[in-house]
Amino acid sequence: MEIKLDSKFSVNGLYVQGSLHLRRGLNVLCGNNGIGKSTLFHYIKNNKKDFFPSHRLSFMDQFPLEPLSELRVKDIFNILEEDISYFDTEKLNSMIEKFDFTPLLERSVQLLSGGENQILKFILASSQKVEYYFLDEPLQYLDGKNLLLILDQIKELSDSATVILIEHRKEHLLKLEANWIQMTKNKEVIMIGDQDGI
Repeated sequence: MEIKLDSKFSVNGLYVQGSLHLRRGLNVLCGNNGIGKSTLFHYIKNNKKDFFPSHRLSFMDQFPLEPLSELRVKDIFNILEEDISYFDTEKLNSMIEKFDFTPLLERSVQLLSGGENQILKFILASSQKVEYYFLDEPLQYLDGKNLLLILDQIKELSDSATVILIEHRKEHLLKLEANWIQMTKNKEVIMIGDQDGI
Protein backbone atom coordinates (compact mmCIF):
# COMPACT_ATOMS: atom_id res chain seq x y z
CA MET A 1 0.00 0.00 0.00
CA GLU A 2 1.38 3.41 -0.96
CA ILE A 3 0.13 6.72 0.44
CA LYS A 4 1.43 9.61 -1.68
CA LEU A 5 1.91 12.68 0.47
CA ASP A 6 3.52 15.21 -1.91
CA SER A 7 2.54 18.62 -0.51
CA LYS A 8 -0.89 17.42 0.64
CA PHE A 9 -0.29 18.79 4.12
CA SER A 10 2.33 20.68 6.10
CA VAL A 11 3.93 20.55 9.56
CA ASN A 12 5.04 23.86 11.07
CA GLY A 13 4.93 25.48 7.64
CA LEU A 14 6.93 22.76 5.88
CA TYR A 15 5.21 20.55 3.31
CA VAL A 16 5.63 16.79 3.52
CA GLN A 17 7.12 15.18 0.42
CA GLY A 18 7.33 11.51 -0.53
CA SER A 19 5.25 8.37 -0.04
CA LEU A 20 4.38 6.16 2.87
CA HIS A 21 5.04 2.59 1.70
CA LEU A 22 3.15 0.24 3.99
CA ARG A 23 3.86 -3.47 3.98
CA ARG A 24 1.76 -6.19 5.55
CA GLY A 25 3.14 -6.75 9.02
CA LEU A 26 4.82 -4.20 11.27
CA ASN A 27 5.77 -0.75 9.94
CA VAL A 28 7.63 1.65 12.25
CA LEU A 29 7.52 5.39 11.51
CA CYS A 30 10.53 7.10 13.04
CA GLY A 31 12.05 10.58 13.11
CA ASN A 32 13.00 13.32 15.54
CA ASN A 33 10.50 14.60 18.11
CA GLY A 34 8.23 17.28 16.67
CA ILE A 35 8.88 16.37 13.05
CA GLY A 36 5.23 15.53 12.42
CA LYS A 37 4.71 11.79 12.89
CA SER A 38 1.58 12.20 15.01
CA THR A 39 0.38 14.98 12.70
CA LEU A 40 0.70 12.54 9.80
CA PHE A 41 -1.42 9.97 11.67
CA HIS A 42 -4.12 12.58 12.32
CA TYR A 43 -4.05 13.63 8.67
CA ILE A 44 -4.54 10.03 7.54
CA LYS A 45 -7.30 9.54 10.14
CA ASN A 46 -9.15 12.66 8.98
CA ASN A 47 -8.81 11.63 5.31
CA LYS A 48 -9.08 7.85 5.66
CA LYS A 49 -11.88 7.54 3.11
CA ASP A 50 -9.59 9.07 0.47
CA PHE A 51 -6.60 6.86 1.28
CA PHE A 52 -8.44 3.67 2.31
CA PRO A 53 -11.84 3.71 0.59
CA SER A 54 -12.45 -0.02 0.98
CA HIS A 55 -10.52 -0.89 4.15
CA ARG A 56 -11.18 -0.71 7.86
CA LEU A 57 -8.76 1.19 10.08
CA SER A 58 -8.20 1.46 13.82
CA PHE A 59 -6.34 4.33 15.49
CA MET A 60 -4.72 4.63 18.90
CA ASP A 61 -3.81 8.22 19.75
CA GLN A 62 -1.13 9.07 22.31
CA PHE A 63 -3.46 11.34 24.30
CA PRO A 64 -5.72 10.27 27.21
CA LEU A 65 -9.40 9.53 26.58
CA GLU A 66 -10.45 12.87 28.04
CA PRO A 67 -13.81 13.27 26.23
CA LEU A 68 -14.86 9.96 27.79
CA SER A 69 -13.13 10.47 31.13
CA GLU A 70 -16.31 10.54 33.25
CA LEU A 71 -17.47 7.16 31.97
CA ARG A 72 -16.57 3.85 33.55
CA VAL A 73 -14.23 1.53 31.67
CA LYS A 74 -16.99 -1.02 31.06
CA ASP A 75 -19.28 1.73 29.68
CA ILE A 76 -16.69 2.57 27.03
CA PHE A 77 -16.39 -1.10 26.09
CA ASN A 78 -20.19 -1.32 25.80
CA ILE A 79 -20.38 1.79 23.59
CA LEU A 80 -17.83 0.39 21.14
CA GLU A 81 -19.47 -3.03 21.07
CA GLU A 82 -22.78 -1.38 20.15
CA ASP A 83 -21.45 1.25 17.71
CA ILE A 84 -18.73 -0.61 15.78
CA SER A 85 -19.97 -3.55 13.73
CA TYR A 86 -16.46 -4.99 13.39
CA PHE A 87 -15.69 -4.85 17.11
CA ASP A 88 -14.44 -8.26 18.30
CA THR A 89 -16.03 -9.02 21.68
CA GLU A 90 -14.14 -12.29 22.01
CA LYS A 91 -10.83 -10.47 21.49
CA LEU A 92 -11.93 -7.79 23.97
CA ASN A 93 -12.63 -10.36 26.68
CA SER A 94 -9.31 -12.07 26.00
CA MET A 95 -7.45 -8.75 26.33
CA ILE A 96 -9.27 -7.84 29.55
CA GLU A 97 -8.08 -11.14 31.00
CA LYS A 98 -4.50 -10.86 29.68
CA PHE A 99 -4.03 -7.38 31.09
CA ASP A 100 -5.87 -8.19 34.34
CA PHE A 101 -8.32 -5.37 33.61
CA THR A 102 -11.38 -6.92 35.29
CA PRO A 103 -10.85 -5.02 38.59
CA LEU A 104 -10.85 -1.75 36.62
CA LEU A 105 -14.14 -2.24 34.75
CA GLU A 106 -16.15 -0.26 37.32
CA ARG A 107 -13.57 2.51 37.59
CA SER A 108 -14.03 5.93 35.99
CA VAL A 109 -11.57 6.54 33.17
CA GLN A 110 -10.43 9.77 34.81
CA LEU A 111 -9.16 7.73 37.77
CA LEU A 112 -6.91 5.48 35.68
CA SER A 113 -3.15 5.87 35.89
CA GLY A 114 -1.16 6.79 32.79
CA GLY A 115 -0.26 3.16 32.19
CA GLU A 116 -3.82 1.94 32.73
CA ASN A 117 -5.15 4.57 30.33
CA GLN A 118 -2.58 3.44 27.78
CA ILE A 119 -3.63 -0.19 28.10
CA LEU A 120 -7.30 0.78 27.80
CA LYS A 121 -6.62 2.65 24.54
CA PHE A 122 -4.63 -0.30 23.20
CA ILE A 123 -7.41 -2.75 24.09
CA LEU A 124 -9.96 -0.52 22.32
CA ALA A 125 -7.83 -0.22 19.18
CA SER A 126 -6.76 -3.85 18.93
CA SER A 127 -10.22 -5.29 19.62
CA GLN A 128 -11.43 -4.09 16.23
CA LYS A 129 -11.26 -6.42 13.22
CA VAL A 130 -9.48 -4.21 10.70
CA GLU A 131 -6.82 -4.41 8.02
CA TYR A 132 -4.77 -1.43 9.27
CA TYR A 133 -3.83 -0.48 12.84
CA PHE A 134 -2.28 2.95 13.49
CA LEU A 135 -0.68 2.99 16.96
CA ASP A 136 0.86 6.20 18.31
CA GLU A 137 3.34 5.49 21.12
CA PRO A 138 1.58 2.42 22.56
CA LEU A 139 4.49 1.72 24.95
CA GLN A 140 4.27 5.11 26.68
CA TYR A 141 4.01 4.84 30.52
CA LEU A 142 4.52 1.06 30.41
CA ASP A 143 7.20 -1.23 31.77
CA GLY A 144 7.61 -4.75 33.07
CA LYS A 145 4.87 -7.29 32.37
CA ASN A 146 2.49 -4.88 30.61
CA LEU A 147 5.21 -3.66 28.26
CA LEU A 148 5.98 -7.24 27.22
CA LEU A 149 2.26 -8.01 26.82
CA ILE A 150 1.77 -5.01 24.52
CA LEU A 151 4.78 -6.05 22.43
CA ASP A 152 3.39 -9.58 22.13
CA GLN A 153 0.01 -8.20 21.06
CA ILE A 154 1.62 -5.90 18.48
CA LYS A 155 3.41 -8.89 16.98
CA GLU A 156 0.15 -10.86 16.96
CA LEU A 157 -1.67 -8.02 15.20
CA SER A 158 1.11 -7.70 12.62
CA ASP A 159 0.91 -11.43 11.80
CA SER A 160 -2.49 -10.94 10.17
CA ALA A 161 -2.76 -7.21 9.39
CA THR A 162 -0.77 -4.07 8.65
CA VAL A 163 0.41 -2.25 11.77
CA ILE A 164 1.82 1.28 11.57
CA LEU A 165 3.59 2.27 14.74
CA ILE A 166 5.09 5.47 16.13
CA GLU A 167 7.38 4.70 19.04
CA HIS A 168 10.31 6.60 20.54
CA ARG A 169 11.43 3.62 22.62
CA LYS A 170 12.79 1.86 19.54
CA GLU A 171 15.05 -0.42 21.57
CA HIS A 172 11.99 -2.51 22.46
CA LEU A 173 11.19 -3.10 18.78
CA LEU A 174 14.57 -4.36 17.63
CA LYS A 175 13.61 -8.03 18.04
CA LEU A 176 10.51 -7.60 15.88
CA GLU A 177 10.69 -7.88 12.12
CA ALA A 178 9.65 -4.48 10.79
CA ASN A 179 9.62 -2.12 7.84
CA TRP A 180 11.28 1.11 9.04
CA ILE A 181 10.05 4.41 7.57
CA GLN A 182 11.96 7.63 8.20
CA MET A 183 10.77 11.24 8.42
CA THR A 184 13.56 13.81 8.02
CA LYS A 185 13.54 17.59 7.77
CA ASN A 186 15.60 20.17 5.94
CA LYS A 187 15.05 23.91 5.57
CA GLU A 188 12.43 23.53 2.86
CA VAL A 189 10.49 20.26 3.28
CA ILE A 190 9.90 17.19 5.41
CA MET A 191 10.80 14.02 3.56
CA ILE A 192 9.32 10.60 4.19
CA GLY A 193 10.51 7.28 2.81
CA ASP A 194 11.89 3.81 3.47
CA GLN A 195 14.88 3.37 5.70
CA ASP A 196 17.39 0.55 5.66
CA GLY A 197 17.54 -0.66 9.24
CA ILE A 198 17.63 1.96 11.99
